[in-house]
Amino acid sequence: MSSSIIKLSSITNLHDARFGAGMGTVLDMMIGFSLNPTSKNYVSEQDFVQISGWITGCKIVAELEDDTISEEAHKILSNTDYKIDFVQISQKAIFSELKSKSYNFPIIFSTNLEELESLNIKDFKVDYFLIESNEESLSEREIQVLQKLSKEHPIILGFGITSENVTGLLSQTELKGIAFKGQTEIEVGMGGYTDFDEISDILEKVEEL
Repeated sequence: MSSSIIKLSSITNLHDARFGAGMGTVLDMMIGFSLNPTSKNYVSEQDFVQISGWITGCKIVAELEDDTISEEAHKILSNTDYKIDFVQISQKAIFSELKSKSYNFPIIFSTNLEELESLNIKDFKVDYFLIESNEESLSEREIQVLQKLSKEHPIILGFGITSENVTGLLSQTELKGIAFKGQTEIEVGMGGYTDFDEISDILEKVEEL
């Protein structure tokens, strides 16, 4: 089995970024930063530069959740001194805005299973689909849908992943990887991920595949 992608989404602090960078020595890691000013996980240009500057061995993802790109996000995307490997979007309208600025970043499209089943993607190129949900667990039907859709699309799964089911998910489907979403920093030096032990257990299982 080829190496699975691990994405840590919506990173807001150096503590969580360093955790991802540490795991990036043995796994194919992506570290995502929200550039949407209305997001609770928003990072400013200054924070983006400071945190991403500490990261080595990981791919950097600029996350654009809104239907337009903010002025500050444009400043980051257009600055060739900044390392950005992927842009993540969740609205099709962003494609034309990216194209109008001649940005040429690989694209991660964030959506849910229901939308992916009905989404017409012939008009735009997507490198990965990130499947997210407010649900904490996966139903049997959702697993069956993933088995089907992962044969047709490059999918990173961003919900319902546990240390008990991750081996089965990755071995019984053709998922390209898994993702975890960060939260705001609890206090200085304390990360937003509430259970690094659980995530570490999951990643250990991924390493064994």
